[in-house]
Amino acid sequence: MADIPCPLAAVASRYGNLPALVTGDTTLAWSRVDGLIQSLAHRLTTEGVRPGERVAVAERNRTGLLLLILADIRVGAVTVLLNPRYPGSTLSEMAVQAGCRRQAVWPDQTPNIRLHNLESLMLPTHTELADGVDASSAATVTTINSDRPATIIFTSGSSASPKPALHSFGNHYYSALGSNRSLPVEPGDRWLLSLPLFHVGGLGIIFRCLLGGGTVVFGEHTDDLAYLVGRHQITHLSLVPTQLRRLLDSPGLGRVQSLLKAVLLGGGPIPVSLVRRGTEQGLPVHCTYGLTEMTSQVATAAPEAPASLKVLDYRRLKIDAAGEILVKGETLFLGYSIADRVHCPVDSNGWFHTGDSGALDRDGGLTVTGRVDNMFISGGENIQPEQIECALTAVDGIEDALVVPVESREYGQRPVAFLRCRPGVNLAEADSDLTEEERFRLDHNSLSVELARTLPRFMLPVAYYPWPHGYTQAGIKADRAFFRQLAARLYRSRK
Repeated sequence: MADIPCPLAAVASRYGNLPALVTGDTTLAWSRVDGLIQSLAHRLTTEGVRPGERVAVAERNRTGLLLLILADIRVGAVTVLLNPRYPGSTLSEMAVQAGCRRQAVWPDQTPNIRLHNLESLMLPTHTELADGVDASSAATVTTINSDRPATIIFTSGSSASPKPALHSFGNHYYSALGSNRSLPVEPGDRWLLSLPLFHVGGLGIIFRCLLGGGTVVFGEHTDDLAYLVGRHQITHLSLVPTQLRRLLDSPGLGRVQSLLKAVLLGGGPIPVSLVRRGTEQGLPVHCTYGLTEMTSQVATAAPEAPASLKVLDYRRLKIDAAGEILVKGETLFLGYSIADRVHCPVDSNGWFHTGDSGALDRDGGLTVTGRVDNMFISGGENIQPEQIECALTAVDGIEDALVVPVESREYGQRPVAFLRCRPGVNLAEADSDLTEEERFRLDHNSLSVELARTLPRFMLPVAYYPWPHGYTQAGIKADRAFFRQLAARLYRSRK
């Protein structure tokens, strides 16, 4: 337990006149942000918010949400960040599970999500908050205890139901401190808030800029990342693979790529072909491995060695005898928080078992090979689907791949693959009855021949399917359960 200098007070004192937040055409300096947060903290206290209270919020990125998170930290409250894409009934259940009794709302909140079982904590508009800055009588916070609970973020639920992960202020602080030693953030740098604040990767952007004196930029509602990079002179990006793909496909990339100092790429399996495309376009792509329970990043790679991730400061990592990645350190969360109970599932030596498999080279470089619970057995052989996906995305023309098992009477289970191809490249069976002009450039036989160069025969998929048309990814990671169900239906229909 230690007291840490308040990073907002520190950055406001040191870089008070420099830009902190940019939203559209509005820029707020660090000293102004400090005043707004102090005013909001005073308002929260007046409304009866006390240390330890959990305040639910279901809202997309906005300036007010960022101010609320930091103001809650000052008063000692815990911000419970909910994904507004979920149905209202689901959000209500999640809020109750996390121990909330009030929901933070704004008069202009859109969409107007009200959780029926919570009281509304009405927050001031930006104008009202600005008018109250000088009226705040609360003393400026200079230190914050590192163990103070700060946020609850629900895990992605890639392999189970989302769980409420409780993070301390120190978790966020040391996560950003270690990240900034790997990818420096300095005054004048601008990091686009391209990930939602209800995701640990979005919160990481805020704390990295707080510690480094950089600027957080709220992008307009557009998928044109190249436009946003140029309009706001962005130097740092945090992206998931889908976002990087969109950036590389943008006709405006060539005009802005020289602005970028770092592109942090994570959020799940990263296609080899995507990293290769980014490198060929001259982008400084840093692949990263992290998880909600470790407050975002654990290990990050340099652009010249994307497959070898180096463990960041304030984190520890090892591989157990079964090949599972184990982690601990200053960024390890406080635990899963259900109502008033907090449980951190670590072993007797304090290691958290990630459920991911991997390997370390002799220089300590980490290679992540997949999820332990994604592995399946085919004819007595263990198959890690991510290994096949990696080989597939190394094939020219394939942008993304997802491999799932289907039932086999002879082998128990066999792999099938869903492929997303580059525009102009399509997929068909080798005996497809098409004209030469219509013929797809990738077929079953050619893919199997290509994969056999690097994979054993038992790993070769027995079927390849195009990425489902209209599939909408609800979160950062693909829904493997959906693909398993789809694969079972498609595979049965061809027999």
